[in-house]
Amino acid sequence: AMLMLAAFGSVGIAIGGFTIGPRVIRTVAFRITRLNILSGLAAELSNALVVYLFTTLPYYLIGFGLPISTSLATVGSIVGVGLTGSGRRGVNVGVVSRLMGLWVLTVPASATLSAAIYLLIRFVLAVA
Repeated sequence: AMLMLAAFGSVGIAIGGFTIGPRVIRTVAFRITRLNILSGLAAELSNALVVYLFTTLPYYLIGFGLPISTSLATVGSIVGVGLTGSGRRGVNVGVVSRLMGLWVLTVPASATLSAAIYLLIRFVLAVA
């Protein structure tokens, strides 16, 4: 059962990476703010620190790490660097607003899709 779940998850991640991955990369890399070497380094170090802390610190406090989206952490780091460098003018607020709106929609969309896939699998296995 666990192997099947891992396989389904891997297929989903691969499909997402191949279909919308390039667009996501272009948006994060070029449309949020302009980065130079120093700001890129700061964004990536803060991204790594946030992911590390969210996965390890709760483990020591409550016995398990918290799942964290590395994409969200990356965008947050880039926005933080952009705000620090040039204030609000340094960040494309329209792009960030759209991203935030889509992030809010991600939870119900994922829940609906996973429920539909579960029901489909259950139906197929019951018929077979």
